Amino acid sequence: MQEEPLGLMLYGYSEEHAMTIRESLSDLLGGRVILMSASGREEEKVGGILEDHEKGMFVEGEVCFAMLLGFTDQQIKDTLRGFPGDEGITRPIFTTLTPTNADWTISQLVADLREEEAYFKKMRERRSNGKGPE
Repeated sequence: MQEEPLGLMLYGYSEEHAMTIRESLSDLLGGRVILMSASGREEEKVGGILEDHEKGMFVEGEVCFAMLLGFTDQQIKDTLRGFPGDEGITRPIFTTLTPTNADWTISQLVADLREEEAYFKKMRERRSNGKGPE
């Protein structure tokens, strides 16, 4: 059983889906998960949202991300494997807090995550076609 609560910053999820995600991860990881939303806060910095995580709203969006805060390597692996999906919940782009992205706005973070996702998708497609990296 974990002692310190874990943090989970979500973007692009309805409140219903956000609550399902929190409950699922709390059960999976055996402890409390503090939930915060970055939706509707696109021009705020990630670090600012972490400091003032009480406000915010859950809004479904085209892009979804989940920032895992305070997770151990094993908890990250468990989350990646056990993320709820049977409930019609979109699988997010997973990320963690870094000194660099703490100073980014949510819009900047979303743009970076989308760019990384496109790059890795392209690399997976190349591998599946029998081609190595360029």
